[in-house]
Amino acid sequence: MDAQIRQALQDCPEEPLNAAQQQLVKQAEHRATKVSERHEEMIKPVSEKMQKKLKEFRKKEKNVQEKSWCQQMSFESQMRADRFLKPAETRWMALEKEDRDTIQTLCQNRASRDIVEFLRPLQGQKVWCIKNTRVLLNGLHSDSFRKALRKDPVLFAAALFGGYLVDRTWLQKAEEYHGITGELVEPHWKLKGSVQKPLELFVDASFREHEEFTKFSSIIKEAQSDRWVQNKDMAHGSLLSHWTVRDARKEIRQQKLGIVLFGSKDGAKDSAKNMKTKKAAVKKLENKVKELRAKNPKPLALMATVQQLKEARQSATLKGSPVGPKKFFERVAQMVALQTRS
Repeated sequence: MDAQIRQALQDCPEEPLNAAQQQLVKQAEHRATKVSERHEEMIKPVSEKMQKKLKEFRKKEKNVQEKSWCQQMSFESQMRADRFLKPAETRWMALEKEDRDTIQTLCQNRASRDIVEFLRPLQGQKVWCIKNTRVLLNGLHSDSFRKALRKDPVLFAAALFGGYLVDRTWLQKAEEYHGITGELVEPHWKLKGSVQKPLELFVDASFREHEEFTKFSSIIKEAQSDRWVQNKDMAHGSLLSHWTVRDARKEIRQQKLGIVLFGSKDGAKDSAKNMKTKKAAVKKLENKVKELRAKNPKPLALMATVQQLKEARQSATLKGSPVGPKKFFERVAQMVALQTRS
């Protein structure tokens, strides 16, 4: 096409080219030069430019493969691969009655309707029934997954504690297949819980008392590493959890792993601003103590100021990064991962 354009322009009468024609000539010449250069590079035994492009292409393909979720097996692929669950070793969580009835026909197992009660026993594979597993298709770091994590307590609990994820569409397929073969197909989504990664957390009253996050607060409470009781039969609780949920912010020990969860973004901002104010007050008191010592004042005046400085330092050294709900759910989304098959 470029050659035809050039030929057509050459065959034109000897008249000056207008702006549009001149632009066409430049574009055609530029493309022809690029094609010629590419051909010259391709016929070389070793081309640095082509090797560089190959490396960039492989890097791009690797990133796509790492972020791609198409490697997860479909329902039909799971059947062909002979991946099945043992109903007696499987526990189910479903909030909707329709889903619980379907599960009842699958394995004669009554699905739990309360997340906290479901979390306490340790035995058996956990299967969580959520509204729609399509939120996983764009990846665990996607905006769609983070938004769903904030709205669905069941998905949030699954992200924290791990286990299989299914929805109503999957349950209907599993029921049809189970009715024919009597076998229960293994779900193709399985999460590795976030509680297996270390985190130190204090939940502020503004989050605990927020109507929207009441259920989330109870789930977070179950994530405590020391929340378990052992009796004669078995141990209950989050024995494998690496989360430490503090009763007070002053108990947080590690700044990098510490999070202070507020009920709103504004609350987190106010807390950070208040901490800056307290640190400024500490600096002011430190300067005052230096001045008093330099002037050699009465001991009582110096002692009173030193006491004020001590109290101010204790108040200004609270650890933990204040965050709102959105940032917290983003943090959880970054910590959760797919369970890799052995």
